[in-house]
Amino acid sequence: KGKLPFKNNTFEEILCINILEHVGGANRMKLIDEMWRVSKRDGIIFIKVPYCWSNGAIGHIEHKSLYDLGSFNYYICDDLYSGLKANKTRFEIINKKRKVMLNAKIRKLLPFKNILAMFLINIYDHLYFELKVVK
Repeated sequence: KGKLPFKNNTFEEILCINILEHVGGANRMKLIDEMWRVSKRDGIIFIKVPYCWSNGAIGHIEHKSLYDLGSFNYYICDDLYSGLKANKTRFEIINKKRKVMLNAKIRKLLPFKNILAMFLINIYDHLYFELKVVK
């Protein structure tokens, strides 16, 4: 709920794996702001979260946030979103993708996963994001 115990511009890379889904509401945005604060300019934040339509996201009692491929668009640097955010936290999304877990090999064989994902749940397990810090 407070600040991360690090100085400004400390890290070139931050790994945030299976954390953000456990933080809800305003606290989630404060944590993202804090990761931005402790990152160096052009640093990379690697984020892994459960895909919003996976059993891992909606079936876990402690998950407070759901994510899809557009979840971090709020922080991108373009004219569409620039008026929405009052503070300076900004990222360039350099990579985002859906991933199937290795233990779900049968789902890898499904054709047209991107189309099927619009109609069926549980095709993808996780989302991976690489956010480049803009300062």
